[in-house]
Amino acid sequence: MLKQRLRRCAELAGNGACLARETGIPRRTLETYLSGNAEPKASRLASIARAAGVSAHWLLTGEGPEREGDLGPAVDFVALEQPAVADPAESNQDLQGGRSEPLWIAFQPDWLRERGWNEKHLRLLESRSDCMTPTVQDGALLLVDASHDELSEDGLYVLEVDGALLVRRIQLDVEGGVLATNDNPAYREQYLRQERKSDLSVFGKVVWVGNPLD
Repeated sequence: MLKQRLRRCAELAGNGACLARETGIPRRTLETYLSGNAEPKASRLASIARAAGVSAHWLLTGEGPEREGDLGPAVDFVALEQPAVADPAESNQDLQGGRSEPLWIAFQPDWLRERGWNEKHLRLLESRSDCMTPTVQDGALLLVDASHDELSEDGLYVLEVDGALLVRRIQLDVEGGVLATNDNPAYREQYLRQERKSDLSVFGKVVWVGNPLD
């Protein structure tokens, strides 16, 4: 059980007070984890694993060696947060940057690096529209690379339009114009000439889509 592995981490760190101090987790909050009354977020699990010197994969799943290097390389995680907002339903946009409760998704750093993505530039968003189906379904999670703040190549991009976040498939033509389309044929495409290309505010490029299972 997770609470037993957390108690093991407290033991390895010295005691609960030492683990709280090393991780920066409030002692009272840590006690709720150790008692099994609550479960820590992915970011706090990673902090606990580092403080106790155990494998984050073992702490999260109970599988594999307890300590890093015991039987092979440990699996670590990068935790990305989709922050909470007061009322996501009030947002009139394709994508939602927040939700009623924060959502954490863990990715393996090696998996990110192999694809050339820097975790510092990644943002987690949630689709709130069917305009890009079937590629991006309503409710899908999107990983967006915010370092792509210009339209330099074709692909899926998140655009900021009048304060709203919109996902569009972007195609650049030889004259420097931009064709913004939706994968759902029920929505019309839009074309911007080269002189209006600078009017677009680019939030980032979509690099990964996690669609819900029906």
